[in-house]
Amino acid sequence: MAFECIYRFDSNNLETGISKMPNHSSLSRTWSPMRTICFWIAFSILSALLCSASVGQISITEATDASVVISWHAPGDDGSRGTAAAYDIRYDTVLITSASWNFATSLDDSPVPEVAGTPQSFETDRISSTRTWYFAIKAVDEANNWSVMSNVDSAVAHINLRLEFEEDVDQLSTYTYPNPFQPSETAGVTFANIPDNSNLLVLSISGSVVRRWTGITGGTVIWNGTNQSGNPVASAIYLWFIEGTNIKGKLVVKR
Repeated sequence: MAFECIYRFDSNNLETGISKMPNHSSLSRTWSPMRTICFWIAFSILSALLCSASVGQISITEATDASVVISWHAPGDDGSRGTAAAYDIRYDTVLITSASWNFATSLDDSPVPEVAGTPQSFETDRISSTRTWYFAIKAVDEANNWSVMSNVDSAVAHINLRLEFEEDVDQLSTYTYPNPFQPSETAGVTFANIPDNSNLLVLSISGSVVRRWTGITGGTVIWNGTNQSGNPVASAIYLWFIEGTNIKGKLVVKR
């Protein structure tokens, strides 16, 4: 069916309305100025019903121990044109899907959308280190029509350390043995002379936490060469340090 705008005029009243009529060629012979008005009204309604375009490819461009930076290109409010009204950026420690979207945490300080196609980025500090965080975005237009969910990207927030290991070994109060550590020959590597109530961390070269011990008493920790999840670590050079001190060192694991 097609829609036709009609009007009726007499000396006392002007009435307008919309009537349905079959979609046949006689429709082209019933043009009126009001039809143009009705066309634009219908066009405006359809435009309002168009959902905001989905946010394009998002990516994590930076991650530290306390924040991540998310980047994407702004969508439009009607397809790839215009400007969306708002974003809803959500994060979780498990993979976000369309089904689990409502269970993810929403960032209440999301940025204002830019014109479609504009590169945008946003930094959030709502995370803690040593965990994997997943992020996704939706956009909404002025008619409150939500886009589909963007792709999901993730990052592991890691401790960003700049450690210098040029100190004289004789100056260290805490030391490790054996070093190199070979799990096939020794049950574990010993960290000795650890100050009481200290926290000991073993890190990868990139700064990711491999193993952590807190509130140590007795001055000794024996590490069996596994990560925090209990899985064996790979052969590599690892860094270790006592939190809150300048006590630190290197450890080689050879399998």
